[in-house]
Amino acid sequence: MSTDHGRSTSTAHGSWVVPGLAAVLGLVMLGIQIARDDLALGLVLLAIMWGYGAIIVVLRRHNEIGELLAGGVTDERRQVIQLTALAVTGQVLMVVLVGGFLVQMARGADTQPWTSLGALGGATYLVSLVVMRARS
Repeated sequence: MSTDHGRSTSTAHGSWVVPGLAAVLGLVMLGIQIARDDLALGLVLLAIMWGYGAIIVVLRRHNEIGELLAGGVTDERRQVIQLTALAVTGQVLMVVLVGGFLVQMARGADTQPWTSLGALGGATYLVSLVVMRARS
């Protein structure tokens, strides 16, 4: 296993992607809320997104969690951590989607959003399995 804890130039630049996206998404959310005539909510959403980006920037200088949140995967250990966290997140989201579908179905309400998201998640998983199997 690699013990390289240093940052390469590409990793240092790459670790600005998530805070940068948070900043841009905050502006997009603000713009949408301004268009909907809700400046207050737009400013709250902007503050949340910019705060998230700022927290990542500050944390990544002091601990590994901040670096992982910023996309700083510099060695195999961090890649495994990132991959495991993504897998757990995907499993939890699929359970929530199936649960939401069942609750909506039991209530006699519209299940279409749950069905679409569940189908997208399932299809993504199957395609990923096929692609990853072909590559290994």
